[in-house]
Amino acid sequence: MSGVDYESLHQQNIRQEVTTEGDYGLCLDNSFSRFNAKVVYLEVILEDDDDDDSQDKDSPFSIPGLKEELEEYQVTIAEIQATMNRVKTHLARVRHMQDQLRAFEARDRNVVEANFSRVNSLSLIHVCGLIFSALLQVVMLKSLFEEKSTIKRLWKRFVSH
Repeated sequence: MSGVDYESLHQQNIRQEVTTEGDYGLCLDNSFSRFNAKVVYLEVILEDDDDDDSQDKDSPFSIPGLKEELEEYQVTIAEIQATMNRVKTHLARVRHMQDQLRAFEARDRNVVEANFSRVNSLSLIHVCGLIFSALLQVVMLKSLFEEKSTIKRLWKRFVSH
């Protein structure tokens, strides 16, 4: 598969035209960052460019007398069937795009939830450190103003030397 620079690939979608028949392989490399977790959404879609032969056996056009009624409106069954096939193809593409967007949204939601958890944990550690520091400062100030405090005696010895 040539034509795609896989070394600097940061896209979310890759479309590759296949010109030869055979087996193809896909390698996912984690050498960019081995320490971070990754979620990979992989979907392989095989599209056939020749979609003209897709005719349903349960076609609504097999109703007796429908052909004569449509001739009155100068519309052929082939035209209506072609239009219906086009609509069906477009709806399939829309469904596929919605599935892709749903997968991207799920991946992004997982990243946001992991970041939220990390921020909450670090914030809790910082708040505990601030509370400990505040309590230590209160105890130190109280002991400096008491006459019989051990800390005040140590402070006087340190300052006098």
